[in-house]
Amino acid sequence: MTTPERVPSLPDVPTLKELGDDVDVATWYALIVPAGTPAAITQRLYAEYTRVAQLPEIHAFPAQQGLIYPPNAPGAFATRIAAETRRWGEIIRANNIQLD
Repeated sequence: MTTPERVPSLPDVPTLKELGDDVDVATWYALIVPAGTPAAITQRLYAEYTRVAQLPEIHAFPAQQGLIYPPNAPGAFATRIAAETRRWGEIIRANNIQLD
């Protein structure tokens, strides 16, 4: 597993980090609104998205796929995108990765 922690649906599958490799790669899922969306709308969307994501029938699908639902506070995903952009940029530059 490339996630930082073991996936609950696959408890016997170790993470690459447990095996000594410093890999942390996770799939991102997000609801993103345009910049300037009024805070009241953003807050309502966040509340509804979070509520629906926790419904047993909705929560079951990602779990069956080995996915983890990490709830994010509004704005936290933007922070993560910025951090991941920096991290992958450093990896790309350090390894001289280029498109053909």
